Amino acid sequence: VQGSCDMGCLPAVLPGYQPVTDKGARERFSEKWGAAVPAWTGKNSPQMMTAAKEGKIKALYIWGEDPGQTHGDLTNIREALSSLNFLVYQDLFFTKTAELAHVVLPASSFAEKEGTFANTERRVRLLRRAIPPVGSSRPDWEIFQELSSRLGLPTDFNASSEVYDEMASLCDLFRGISHRRLLSHGIQWPCTDESHPGTVRLYTEGFPQGRASFFAIPYRKPSEKVTAEFPLILTTGRRLYHFNNAAQTRRTPTAEQKEEALDMHPRDMTKLNLAEGQTVKIVSRRGEVEIPVRKDASIMEGVVFASFHDPNLPINLLTGGAGDSYTDTYSYKFTAVRVEAH
Repeated sequence: VQGSCDMGCLPAVLPGYQPVTDKGARERFSEKWGAAVPAWTGKNSPQMMTAAKEGKIKALYIWGEDPGQTHGDLTNIREALSSLNFLVYQDLFFTKTAELAHVVLPASSFAEKEGTFANTERRVRLLRRAIPPVGSSRPDWEIFQELSSRLGLPTDFNASSEVYDEMASLCDLFRGISHRRLLSHGIQWPCTDESHPGTVRLYTEGFPQGRASFFAIPYRKPSEKVTAEFPLILTTGRRLYHFNNAAQTRRTPTAEQKEEALDMHPRDMTKLNLAEGQTVKIVSRRGEVEIPVRKDASIMEGVVFASFHDPNLPINLLTGGAGDSYTDTYSYKFTAVRVEAH
């Protein structure tokens, strides 16, 4: 997430967090790329899904993301993806989103390519290839480069290091970072030139726009209502041994807790006359999922928990409703549900 944001995978910025509305930034990138950079701000992921469902977006190119499983309000998400005239999907494995795509392009994993990672302390580290790309898979940058050339904007990079060098030449934050320097150690941006050691801590002498401001955010009630029909609260999250859609982690023999379950307080299970491991039906205002139930005394009474890692147990069919108006985020943490014995 950190690295993709650094590289401009946000709707309002170019690489290095340069606003797309900044004329000077657009001109620098346009001159380097040989194509005009548009001045308008794009849409974020939930906004794109809404626009697709409304027919305002006709085509999407998705890579490294599986909204058909991991996004909230899956019924509407899958309807939006299915309504597209053309969906290109690029990833390591055939996911739920891939099932809806018109074209699937096989990408290489981290072990099959060269490049960089950036973590949340802004440390950029070099990634070295361990094995050749499997099958017909290719590194993402090679796929993008060939597509760009076929669409009429040819580029001639020969290595990922050249891609990084071009990006760094256009961004003050990364200007002093290169694959060559990263051979010996990671570097934290901002790193403004080749002699700069990197920045361990930001804002030690102040903030770019003066002093920081703190705001108290007033409490707002959840959009979902707990009722006699839906008396429990479902909150979703992650499991220790899996990540996101688990497309990679569920394929590792060392991963534990591969089987997903609905965690419920023992007293709630007793009230509903449920036994450990019994398959139950969890129902929300948007859908229903059959899932084994599991005792967990650490969870609050009246609350149930499940992850969305398992593609065979699409928990996000249950989530949705009104998104958060501040962050435009789906409601993952508060969904009114009932649990029925199956």
